[in-house]
Amino acid sequence: MQKKHILRNNFYLNLQRKNMKKLFVLSCIASSVLLAQSSFTLGEISIQDNNGVKYDTNKINSQTLENSASKDITEVLDKTTGITLVNRGGRVEKSVNIRGFDSNRIGMFLDGIPIYVPYDGQFDYSRILTTQLDSIDVAKGFSSSLYGSNTLGGVINLVSKKPTKEFEGSFTTQINADSDWEKSSHMYNIYLGSKKDKYYYQINGTIEDREHWTLSNDANVNNFERQNSDSKQKAVSAKVGFTPDDTSEYVFGYSYMDSQKGQPPTLDATISNEKYWKWPVWDTRTMYFIANKNYTDSSVKFKLYRNDYEYKTDYYKDKTYSTSKGFYDSDDNTKGTSLEYTNFGLLDNHILKTAISYKKDSHVGTETNINKKGKLTTTQEDLADHVYSIAFEDIYFATENLKIITSASYDYTKASKVDTTATAVEKKSNSAFNPQIGFFYDITKNQQVSLTAARKSHLPTMKERYSDKKGKAIPNPELDPEIATHYEISHKIEIDNFTFNNALFYTKVKDAIINKTLDNGKRQEQNSADERYKGIEASINYQTSMFSTGINYTYTNIKKDSEDEVEKLPKHQFYIYANYKPLKNIILEANYTYKKDFYLENEVSKDYVKASNISLTNLNAKYIYSKALSFKVGVENLFDKNYVYDLGYPEKGREFYASLKYTF
Repeated sequence: MQKKHILRNNFYLNLQRKNMKKLFVLSCIASSVLLAQSSFTLGEISIQDNNGVKYDTNKINSQTLENSASKDITEVLDKTTGITLVNRGGRVEKSVNIRGFDSNRIGMFLDGIPIYVPYDGQFDYSRILTTQLDSIDVAKGFSSSLYGSNTLGGVINLVSKKPTKEFEGSFTTQINADSDWEKSSHMYNIYLGSKKDKYYYQINGTIEDREHWTLSNDANVNNFERQNSDSKQKAVSAKVGFTPDDTSEYVFGYSYMDSQKGQPPTLDATISNEKYWKWPVWDTRTMYFIANKNYTDSSVKFKLYRNDYEYKTDYYKDKTYSTSKGFYDSDDNTKGTSLEYTNFGLLDNHILKTAISYKKDSHVGTETNINKKGKLTTTQEDLADHVYSIAFEDIYFATENLKIITSASYDYTKASKVDTTATAVEKKSNSAFNPQIGFFYDITKNQQVSLTAARKSHLPTMKERYSDKKGKAIPNPELDPEIATHYEISHKIEIDNFTFNNALFYTKVKDAIINKTLDNGKRQEQNSADERYKGIEASINYQTSMFSTGINYTYTNIKKDSEDEVEKLPKHQFYIYANYKPLKNIILEANYTYKKDFYLENEVSKDYVKASNISLTNLNAKYIYSKALSFKVGVENLFDKNYVYDLGYPEKGREFYASLKYTF
């Protein structure tokens, strides 16, 4: 407390002296102290000023996550402008696409720690449950350089919970039923936390068990219950933080997910390959240590982490799942560290940041195939990369209303181990330089406009460089990075109860990596295409104490200088919602999603066909019995529409759910 009084006295003294440098420094420190008391800010990475205003991210808050019927993050993200849900039915993997960029071109983080399978840069987003999170930060194109490498299309940072009371907790349960009112899944979650003067802790555990899901009645099949559609998941996360004084914070974090899932077979072998697969193991583990120390005009943050990914795929001969054709085991891990330094006082009206990071990505994959005579053949990959990044960032307060942000990073990767049965020549290194600049102007207190330009890169993954795809492809270890240059103009204005957000974006990608067919019939990843992405994002929201509504619209147009020039993502996407509070303890909600003009690939013929439009309506009602107890009932896909994200793999039909939450 004595230090706070000193800072406050200095604040007024320097204000009287009109010393803008000290005024700026002290407001930054006071702001950071206040923020640290309300949320787990050590888990956030963003371009942020002294008032807590973020210039590169949109936040999905805890209330939005709690109100979502879906307990994985994909359907929540799908309701955000510029983001589209992607469901790979042939692998039972969900992810998202940001402004046309796939998940392996997007940086995914948990509390600022990168999470992805090192081999291919992918991650099954449906394994991440909203019950484990406090908020989600999303950056599109222009994002903090301090994230490190491989943020070509954008960034998603999942921020975990942090307790704010001496003792707090909650218990949540949800049960889902199919359109025949048969139980299809259930979920249990418990959260406990405590915040003391010198330390805090929290633990969060979730069990989710899906027995099956059913197709829409419009799917035209004999059996609506989807075969092999079961999945199970246990997830636990814990965090212990120490705050010995007002300037220091040290945190140990741990999360673990134990998952198994089935692979529903294709409904039409003429448009998608037959796959009789199961994943008896799909486990992930993250451990980290974060330390932060604030000084008079600067701060230092240190991170140390390890991520482990283990999964197994079992292959079967037919839909009886009784005769094995082989299996695939993968063991991947990432070990990393970073050091970040922030200075508030070196230059007048500047916040300066610099960071250096290092990580080692490792992959060991073993595939065993069993032929008709029972003979086993085994292939193995043992790969490792060293990845380095150094970054610099500057927020310059040019005037009271104008902020100019410049930053850059240099990313470098070096293959340290290449042991594979495929014929490949090791490429020693790859690098990319990523500068960016942004102008942010406050026209009035409630109206802002911005102009940004950002260059981002994607360093080729291990799979892109070394995989021979079971002999069907030729590896290409000489791949160069993809380079994307993003341009964006955005405008935000608040008028009475209305909020308007609009953005125009244009991105050009150089040396895009495509899977190209060679003269010998095999395929290879090559740097041979230029791509252009352009679009519009617009949202209107209206809110009062009793009623709120809004509409989000995204237009995306993609052009590629390659043999593949079709829109794989919806060109038009709408999301409309309305919330009404007729009584003090009752909340009614309806939302509607509409997607049109996109194409899906026929895996057998390699042709593309125009997909049917997606039209989904969801309803729910919440009853607040007391401050501690609430109930919710709802229905997803109210009109039981049949729709697909992947040919041969229709999505689930109508589903009902009921949930209970008790807070203490």
